[in-house]
Amino acid sequence: MFGRKMDMFAHNIREKIEDLDRGFEGFCKGIDLGPLAGQQSSQLIKGRVLYLMSTQTAITQFRDNVVCKAEEHMVQTIGLLGNTYTSTTPSLSFKCRFDLLYLHCRLAMLREATRIIQFAQKGYDSKYVGQVTGTLLQNTVAEAKESVEDAGMLVTQCQSKTFKRLEVEALMVKICFAKLIEALDVTSAFQQEDVQDWLLQAEKLVITYPNTAGSVKSSLEAVKKYSHGEKSTAELWTPEARVLWKKWGKYEIGSLTYCQHGHPYPTTKLLFRGCPECGRFFDPTTPVPQPDYESKLDKEKFMEHLRKMMGTR
Repeated sequence: MFGRKMDMFAHNIREKIEDLDRGFEGFCKGIDLGPLAGQQSSQLIKGRVLYLMSTQTAITQFRDNVVCKAEEHMVQTIGLLGNTYTSTTPSLSFKCRFDLLYLHCRLAMLREATRIIQFAQKGYDSKYVGQVTGTLLQNTVAEAKESVEDAGMLVTQCQSKTFKRLEVEALMVKICFAKLIEALDVTSAFQQEDVQDWLLQAEKLVITYPNTAGSVKSSLEAVKKYSHGEKSTAELWTPEARVLWKKWGKYEIGSLTYCQHGHPYPTTKLLFRGCPECGRFFDPTTPVPQPDYESKLDKEKFMEHLRKMMGTR
């Protein structure tokens, strides 16, 4: 059930982002930010900024009323009945996944607010812009700063529970929120050095956990270009990043198993070849042993085989 919900919400967020992108040019042509701007312009801006509010509310309600309670009951039940798959306490990632969905939704809303603010600042006289945008800039910056902190808390949770893939995803969102603040030319507590540290942290996870964190490598590359100013936005919805949501959406009841860290994952139709959260550690500094073919090769037989192939003795 959770897998299908995650996939549904992720799809809904992506569709609404695409709607906003398609309609932005028409919005810019139809809005008035001049001296006669009135309530209608304010309503148009508010409608775009809050376009994903219904999705965000649905995610929050489902997370708080269903996911959190279900996780608590699952851990208690497994503790009472015993877990035949692992001796460790179950470590469930569903709440963290819905926290990430919430942050994705919040990022899309603040991104739209930032885009509107930048459009207004560039295209209209500053003394009229404030009449329509009002406290939009102040609220956007405040919520972006709060979201950076929320993403940081999610990163910490992932570290404590060995959610390697999710840790990278949370770091990417954290970077995007910090860059939104920078795009608005606002002095903040987050310096470029902080963003670079977060990028390096994510890149290290992608390299050392190639089967889990490594699956979002292309998304991280997009975020890296965005953080360096090479792209106007970061594409977090690359095909590789969407695979996990889609696979969880195909979960069938009764197919759940656990890894050594207590992470549950479905085995239905071999959706995951091992735990999709932690994965096996890979040390890039350790030389990969090369097979010794020469020691196993019978040179005389090999030469004889070559002569036969060439038709000579």
